[in-house]
Amino acid sequence: MRGMETVDQRIDLRDALPCLTEKQAGALGVWVQGYTQKEVGIVMGIRQQCAGKLINRGLARIRWWLETGV
Repeated sequence: MRGMETVDQRIDLRDALPCLTEKQAGALGVWVQGYTQKEVGIVMGIRQQCAGKLINRGLARIRWWLETGV
């Protein structure tokens, strides 16, 4: 049954993507591929600190979206 939860979570996350800004989605897209915040910054042409903020704020938005269903 664990596999079904994972599939359901993936579907929910895909549905949550529109709640992200373009930059948040881009940073998260690179980060989930295994890149560090520093590497995300290099790929996006921004400082590591900014990449970290985009990732953290994007994750917070996704959590909010999943909790509220909005």
